[in-house]
Amino acid sequence: GIGTAELLKWKRASIHDQNKKSWTIWCMDKVVFSTPEWPRNWKAKAFEMVTSGNTTHKSYCNVSYGY
Repeated sequence: GIGTAELLKWKRASIHDQNKKSWTIWCMDKVVFSTPEWPRNWKAKAFEMVTSGNTTHKSYCNVSYGY
């Protein structure tokens, strides 16, 4: 099922949804994602975080997608 992923400072978490798609998320600050609309909502929020800074270090999360 889909639950909550708690991502700690510069830790990597590989998350799989019900369609077997996987997301690898790198976080520099402690961030907790929890939404019933995952993964679509997560992608949007992650992109906002990544693009809000000029570099990865200024961003909260760096997300790469794997299928």
